[in-house]
Amino acid sequence: MSKEKEVSSKKPGTFVFWLIFIMVIGSVTLLAASLRVGQQNETTFGRVYKNFIGSWGGEINIIPPDFYFEEQYVEKTINSATKLSEEITKIRNHYVLPNSIVINSNIDLDKKREGLIVFNSFAADIDNEYILTNNTDFQENLLVNFKRPENASIIYDYRILVDGKLIDKEAGIDAPFIVLPKFDQNQEVRINIKFRTNGIDVFKYKLDAYNKYVIQTFKAVFSINTSKYNILKFGLPHTAAKNDSGEQLIVEMSSFSTTQDVGISFVSIINDMDQIEGLIKFSPIALCLFVLLVFILAQIKCVKFNAIHYLFIAIINVFYFLFIAYIIRFFNVFLTLGLAFLFAAIMYILYLPNATNKTFAFKTLAPYHFSLTTVLSLLFLLPIYRGISLIIFLFIIFLSIMIPIGKSDFSKWPIFDPAKP
Repeated sequence: MSKEKEVSSKKPGTFVFWLIFIMVIGSVTLLAASLRVGQQNETTFGRVYKNFIGSWGGEINIIPPDFYFEEQYVEKTINSATKLSEEITKIRNHYVLPNSIVINSNIDLDKKREGLIVFNSFAADIDNEYILTNNTDFQENLLVNFKRPENASIIYDYRILVDGKLIDKEAGIDAPFIVLPKFDQNQEVRINIKFRTNGIDVFKYKLDAYNKYVIQTFKAVFSINTSKYNILKFGLPHTAAKNDSGEQLIVEMSSFSTTQDVGISFVSIINDMDQIEGLIKFSPIALCLFVLLVFILAQIKCVKFNAIHYLFIAIINVFYFLFIAYIIRFFNVFLTLGLAFLFAAIMYILYLPNATNKTFAFKTLAPYHFSLTTVLSLLFLLPIYRGISLIIFLFIIFLSIMIPIGKSDFSKWPIFDPAKP
């Protein structure tokens, strides 16, 4: 063990200021790292992510098409310039709501890699069926306005069928066109809109577009080539069954109105980064607590530390969280935590036994270092009860140090005993 003269014993005020300086610098570094995690669009990852979704596609949100008749009518108005009455021809839409909606989607998850970054990319083969009955007073030229799914960079194999027959004219996207030239009153028609697209992370159908209406029947069938997915709104009535190719999710309702969307999501690196951002924002507290614990335990055990040792102990703690903040962009969260633990452990093992005795390094400090890094990280991954778990965790940490402090003789602490070298 190093036998250098302890600076803090002769100048406790200077030593305390040094500890505060270490904690402040470390905290500022970690806060800057947390902001870096949050500013995803301005990082290398953000640029790669933006380029990838621009080429492949992003989170797919399918918007229901509008079916309607157009009515021309004349409206009388006063010309503001001439002050004379004039007639203006206007158009109003009369919408036809589907009686039944059946969504069939085959989702083929095929993760793609850009450098070290892996994306939950998928290809979707979609067949949406709408059954309509004409309950209006109109019967000429039923129009449809098929809207491009949100974040879809490409749509292919796009076709529309009316009662099973492919329409022989070019179907438009984001532009209304006549899907049925004559739609008699009380007539029922089945319209299928089929297409394929690519996306990542999320595939959903914007069901809340019908939140002001009641749809008689709705059925969504998602055939997915994996069982590792999440249903977006588990409150919707659904069943799931595994098969040889993956899993089939079925959402089925009748006479319903909802403000929820229906769809699935895959575990996204963005979600992991949101959790990691919260962890890194909390890490300055963990750093300050760890430095304080090292100081108190060193005093209780009468272990002599040169002031510079506290700097490198703090650096080990800071590097653990920095590793997490940057590695998370390339690996999943558990591999990230494992690598961060490995790198920090190497730094700890190579430095601490040389700065103090092995008993103090491994039996006294190591459990606290592990708790305030790895255990704390796992707490931030909890989907629920994170707050109460964190409170209990900190309670145990403080309780473990309060007992030895209560039994300690402060007069024998090196910082208060100038007689000790």
